[in-house]
Amino acid sequence: MCAAFIELLGSPEQRDATYRRVAQGSWTGNALSENNSHILDWKVRATPRDDGGYVLNGTKHFCSGALGSDLLLVFGVAQDDDSPERSGIITAVIPTDRGGVRPNNDWKALGMRRTDSGTTDFKDVQVLPHEVLGAPNSVITDFFGYRRASLFGPLVQLIFSHVYIGIAAEALDSAREYTLEHARPWTPAGVSEATQDPYVVRTFGELAIKLQGADAAARDASHAVQRIWEKGDALAPADRASLMVQVSGVKVLATEAGLSIGSRIFEVIGARGTHPRLGLDRFWRNIRTHSLHDPVAYKIADVGQYF
Repeated sequence: MCAAFIELLGSPEQRDATYRRVAQGSWTGNALSENNSHILDWKVRATPRDDGGYVLNGTKHFCSGALGSDLLLVFGVAQDDDSPERSGIITAVIPTDRGGVRPNNDWKALGMRRTDSGTTDFKDVQVLPHEVLGAPNSVITDFFGYRRASLFGPLVQLIFSHVYIGIAAEALDSAREYTLEHARPWTPAGVSEATQDPYVVRTFGELAIKLQGADAAARDASHAVQRIWEKGDALAPADRASLMVQVSGVKVLATEAGLSIGSRIFEVIGARGTHPRLGLDRFWRNIRTHSLHDPVAYKIADVGQYF
C-alpha cells in the first residue's frame, strides 16, 4: 500500500528514494485509519510548519505492519487559515523511529492476528517537507478523479482478492493433506479410506471448483488492470468504471469462495481436525476478519447498478 501511494502521489525523487530503501530491506507500514464515528472522520492533526512541513498529533487505528516497520505511511488533517492551499488531508511517508511515533502492540482480533494492526500514537511528530506526498487533499482529488491515481481503489481490492484466494488455496491443501493422512471414512460409506468416501470426494470437488472460478476471475482482472494502467493519465472514466465493476465481482467471488472453503474443510477432515494444535480454523478466521474491511454487499450493488 505504501508503494502504491508513493507511485501515484510521489515525485520521481520520492519514488526513487523510497524504492531504494525498500529494495535494501526496509519494511513499510501504514497509519491511515481512525476509529471514529465516520470512516473519513480523521482527527489526527497536521499543524503546518513554516518550512512546508507539518507536526502530527493524535492516534491512528488499524495500523497494519506499523509495529515492525521502517517507514510509515500516514494521513493527517491540516488547517492553515493564512495559507488555505496548505489545508486539507496531507499524506506523508516518515521513518517509524521518528521521535514521537509509538506503534502499540494492542491488536486483538478474531483473525489476521499477525498483521499487528493496532494503534499508533503521534506526539509532536515532525514531518519534513520532502516527506509530504503531493498537495493537501490530493489523496481525495486524485484518487476519486479520473487520472491514473484513481486506479488505487481497484488495485487494492484486487490485492485483497488474491490474498483471500491464496488463503483458500492453502486451506484446501491442508485439508487434503489431513484427509490423506488422518481422516476416517464414515461407517455407512462402506469404504476403507476417507478419500474413497463419495461425499468427501464431492465436497473436495465443489470446493476446488469454487477456488478455480475465483482464481480465474482474479487472473483475468489482473490482466485488465495492467492494460488500463498502461494508458497512464489518458485513461477514460469508462475505463475505470468497467475495471472497478470487474474487480468488484472478483472481490465477491474470492470472499464467498474463501469463506466457504475455510468453513467446509471441516466437513471432510472430521471432528478431530478441529483440535486447536492444528490451527485449521485460522483460514476462515483470517478471511472472515479481513473481508469485513469493506462490505461485499456494496460490491454486489456496484455490479448490479453498472449492469
